[in-house]
Amino acid sequence: MVRGELPVHIHAHRADDIVTGVRISKEFGLKCVIVHGTASHLIVDFLQEEGVSVITGPCLGTAPSRSWPACP
Repeated sequence: MVRGELPVHIHAHRADDIVTGVRISKEFGLKCVIVHGTASHLIVDFLQEEGVSVITGPCLGTAPSRSWPACP
């Protein structure tokens, strides 16, 4: 990562968290990839300008924390 051979994986969902992760990566001279990026569709222009890729998913259903019943 530090030598720039591998990108940093930033696990973020919200647009502001994604932007913060990209900003910090850029500040330290690191390549990055956004993992999940639920709200990345809101900042497509920013991501394109920065050359940042997004790995999305899961794309079906609702988030487990909202759909699974509470454990007893």
